[in-house]
Amino acid sequence: MHIVHQAMSNMHLCVIRLNRNSRNETVHRPESDFDASKKRRYKEYYAYAAMTFPSRIKTAPVRQIYESWLEKTADSRLPRRSDIRWEDLKGLASYVLMVDVLRGPLRFKIRYFGTQLVHWAGRDYTGCPIRESTGSPEWRHAFSDYRTVVETIQPRFDERKAEWSGKSHLHYERILAPLSSDGKTVDVVLGAIHLISS
Repeated sequence: MHIVHQAMSNMHLCVIRLNRNSRNETVHRPESDFDASKKRRYKEYYAYAAMTFPSRIKTAPVRQIYESWLEKTADSRLPRRSDIRWEDLKGLASYVLMVDVLRGPLRFKIRYFGTQLVHWAGRDYTGCPIRESTGSPEWRHAFSDYRTVVETIQPRFDERKAEWSGKSHLHYERILAPLSSDGKTVDVVLGAIHLISS
């Protein structure tokens, strides 16, 4: 059974999950509130990704990167890493992060960390490993977020306070979306981040 059909049976509401460091609430929005033309455009994958509908994302870079991911979800299959082409992102690469999914045991490694993210975070996290046993709370939160995408095979949207050193006054929104070489098993997590306040 396609992963999309599994999700469609119980996906009746748009659910935007806000992380523990934000308002700590879940917002439910009826599907009737969505733009009908966009719903038709994304076809059946709309139900799979309805929890994070593009019109609910505040910043243009995060929304555009997510829409690019949605457009690659043809035939009810997850996009491959090779489907995400920099030329399609139209100068948005600086807001992108990509995280490799490693197994045995489950762990992650940041493959790409955009230049704007480096500026906001104060360092380049490219190549950093992320394990469940990593000591600091911010890395444990990151591990949990990526694991959610891998286990649910669904995109995840969060608004949160920045956990970068000395940057807790910043708030950002972030989308994480699954990529897969075989269309089923998540092996890369695509992300996009943009500040929403400071």
